[in-house]
Amino acid sequence: MTACSFRRCLFWVAGILTAVLAGAQSRDYERGFRLIDTFGSEDFDAASQNWQVIETEPGLVYAGNLHGLLEFDGETWRLITLPNGAAALSLAADDRGRLAVGSHDDFAVLEADASGVARLRSLVPLIEPELEVIGAVVAVHAVDDGFLFVSTEHVFHWLREPDQVVVDPVGLPADPRRRFDRPSSFQLGAGVALWTSRGLVQWTDGEFAPVEEWDPRVDPDFVVERPDGSWLAYSADAGLLRFVPGHGLAALETETSSWLRDAAPTLAVALDDGRVAVGTRGAGIAILDGDGAILEIIDPELGLPGTVVMNLSVGRDRALWVATDVGLARVPLSNRISYFDERAGIQGHCLSFHRYRGELYLGTMAGVFRLLATPASESGARAHAVPLSNATTGPTFVMITVADELLLGGAYGIAVVGPTGDPNLVDGLAGLRVYGLHPDRFEPDLVWVGLREGMGVLRREADRWVFSGLLPGPRLVRGFAQPQADELWAATVLEGVLRWQREPAAPGDWPRLTLVDSYLTDRGEVAIAGLERGPRVIAADEVWEWDEAEQGFRREPELLSALAEESAAFFRMVDGENDDLWLNTAPPTVLSRSSVAPGSYRLEHPLVGLPGRDPPYLFRDAGTLWIGNEKGVFRYELGSRSPQSPRTAPRIRRLTADDQVLFGGADVPVQLQLPAERRRRFRFEFASLVYGVPSRYQYRLDPVDGDWSAWTEASSVEFTNLAADDYVFRVRSRSVGSEPSAAARFSFVVRAPWYGTPTAWLAFSAVAWLLLALVVRLRHLALRRRASQLEGMVSEKTAELAESIERLRLANATVEEKNALLAEANDRLRNLSRQDGLTGIANRRRLEEVLESEWNRAIRSRQPLALILVDLDHFKRLNDSAGHQEGDVALQRVARFLHENLRRTSDLVARYGGEEFLIVLPATDREGARQFAEFLRAGIEGLALVHPGVDAGSLTASFGVVAEVPALGQVPTDLVQRADRALYRAKAAGRNRVEFD
Repeated sequence: MTACSFRRCLFWVAGILTAVLAGAQSRDYERGFRLIDTFGSEDFDAASQNWQVIETEPGLVYAGNLHGLLEFDGETWRLITLPNGAAALSLAADDRGRLAVGSHDDFAVLEADASGVARLRSLVPLIEPELEVIGAVVAVHAVDDGFLFVSTEHVFHWLREPDQVVVDPVGLPADPRRRFDRPSSFQLGAGVALWTSRGLVQWTDGEFAPVEEWDPRVDPDFVVERPDGSWLAYSADAGLLRFVPGHGLAALETETSSWLRDAAPTLAVALDDGRVAVGTRGAGIAILDGDGAILEIIDPELGLPGTVVMNLSVGRDRALWVATDVGLARVPLSNRISYFDERAGIQGHCLSFHRYRGELYLGTMAGVFRLLATPASESGARAHAVPLSNATTGPTFVMITVADELLLGGAYGIAVVGPTGDPNLVDGLAGLRVYGLHPDRFEPDLVWVGLREGMGVLRREADRWVFSGLLPGPRLVRGFAQPQADELWAATVLEGVLRWQREPAAPGDWPRLTLVDSYLTDRGEVAIAGLERGPRVIAADEVWEWDEAEQGFRREPELLSALAEESAAFFRMVDGENDDLWLNTAPPTVLSRSSVAPGSYRLEHPLVGLPGRDPPYLFRDAGTLWIGNEKGVFRYELGSRSPQSPRTAPRIRRLTADDQVLFGGADVPVQLQLPAERRRRFRFEFASLVYGVPSRYQYRLDPVDGDWSAWTEASSVEFTNLAADDYVFRVRSRSVGSEPSAAARFSFVVRAPWYGTPTAWLAFSAVAWLLLALVVRLRHLALRRRASQLEGMVSEKTAELAESIERLRLANATVEEKNALLAEANDRLRNLSRQDGLTGIANRRRLEEVLESEWNRAIRSRQPLALILVDLDHFKRLNDSAGHQEGDVALQRVARFLHENLRRTSDLVARYGGEEFLIVLPATDREGARQFAEFLRAGIEGLALVHPGVDAGSLTASFGVVAEVPALGQVPTDLVQRADRALYRAKAAGRNRVEFD
């Protein structure tokens, strides 16, 4: 074990012993990994090694990379090469967002060119010619009048006005170890300190002056200013120090000095809350408190890319940007949310949580795990997951505690965990899948069991649990509620909410139930959500409450308006703090009591950006919300939520016309003049300048658009064939649940071509009038000559014309009569061409026309489309045994039955093959199609058509069913093939049944 790891372990041991001695019941070890965003060379398409990273005031992130300067706006990375093509070693930004860059033998400022594209301008030409050596510029600092560039040879001072560079006479240290990778300068709030041959000096009033009371023998590795004005410093020789201006240096007695000596610190930055972040060369990042004690270590085992931290900076949202030798990272500094994944030993998608005897149990698709504190001898996360020994429940959906025993319900039945921690299966549940466990509120030895196959009861007898067996009732029971001793409610997947009356039972007998009523049977899967005012359930992404007066469920009015804006699916709700209600949307959302309108709720999204797309499992536990999804297990510390700060306007980062850059994102012009020949295709690209959470955009182009567009995740938009006019493009951004940001504005003018100017139009008009007059004059003369010729011909042709008109009238009447007969014949022929000759229903041609039409309609309306493929069982045997004539009669009767039982005019049944029929059901979901197919299957069986070739003696049919919302890129034949696969499974499973795909 390295000295670094050993010292880290000492800190963990000390923390655990302190908590034990104080009698604290803290579960701080259950805080997991941070949600760290990492960026590698595959993201920014440059070298992996980075020297520095900062976030400027406008919100852009810049990184000094081996290949040059990287720029990131949350959407796109851009590499800006330095004038000499070298690496960007150091960066700094002033309060105006102006950026300065240091490199090998060069330093520059970032400025916009004529097209608004940011480019680096070297400042070396401003240096006196006799200065031959510049050195590696390893640090840059913003000062009131410009920037200080600290190289291994000199300190250069660039004066913004009048754009000149002077060499400061301050002496630099001669120690060669500081010549490249360890800058000798330190940013102290708004000030700058520099270690020189004269000791520590500070930039004051445009020059460096010695720092009084600083011991010149103390060569600092880092110096950082704290909120109270004191400095926290570290020297490899003197350890961790505190410096108070006017009082001098004082050593801090802490183990941190030894840890830093082994870790080799590279720099430190002050955080807003008084903490200090220290980057190291071999141990990642250490977070120190104001007295120098280590609070936390962030290293690769916690998600940091690499241990060599080259630079740290604090972003606008108080996250820590990190530059390492293998990439970049963004580290949120809040501890409110953390997570565990396979690195902590968790396997499988998390399905349930429970706390038993003080320890957290996790039920996953792989079994059950306990979350335990990591032994002090190990590094990495403070907690790890341990699978239960002899665990036999497989995927575990529910866990409860009864009489100091933990009951686990899962795919293989129920297991019981006692104080020893070893699970044992309950007899009688082999092959049964357990979805719900509910301890009886009035009989502590009873537990109600919801199963895929139905429901049952567990009872404690002596030293074991006994299962009642399946009780008469519904299938797929998910959960229970028990508001009174003689009443039981159950939520099911297919049969809604059921209410039973418990009948008195003799001692030792199993409970008996009488069904009272069922509710919400047409709402799909329902879930029990609470018992505050009688049973509360979730169905169809809505919350329903029990109305005692109406004896039925109604949408809960307090939540109805708040949920109107939530489009994500959810099926679970847990209580938070202060009457909050958490929904298991992806990511989770919270319904919070509104202070503006008492008695109402408002919808909040505090976990935007949480990884995962599946609806998670939620578990409330003593001030903590646990969240399980396909990405891992997340821990969120409940409490007051800070209001979201207003978003800044997005950045319009580029405008192109026909792939030519017209504006590059810097220094938005007042009004851009665009020539007419570039008005064919304009493309605006933009970015939200918000990091860590996904953003959506809304835009409009005036005067083309009358209102804002719909919200979209796309970060660009194109406009084509814009007419000559004045335009204003606006764009704003938001994340889920946040208010829209201010709008970014870009004005531009599309100039008319030369032939579209007023002068050109006047000239065109004059020429047109002259040509028109000439044409009219010539035409007039020609008409006079022609008129005299026509006068003689008119009288001659008049008689012939009258005779011809009469003949045409008679011929026209004959043609109209024949056309009417032809149209009638065509209609009959068209109908016959779309009708099956034997059965009289639609044939294959008509089916293909209707399927194509309904497929396109389903794509537009986002409605499901269902297909049912029907095949008559053993039809060949019917032909062989009874003759083809009887087979034809059977086909006709089945076709007539299918056609007569269609429920909507849009539904269609067609003969698909010899004994196959295909039914098209628009706007029908999976459950509706299943029920209709089951009805038809029973109906055909009920026709009792004689079939001498089968044992049953009557004709039956097999059904393949599929239903989905078609997506772009799919074709109708995909759905038909899936129905055919389902039909194949139905026939393989014994025929006369319905199967899905």
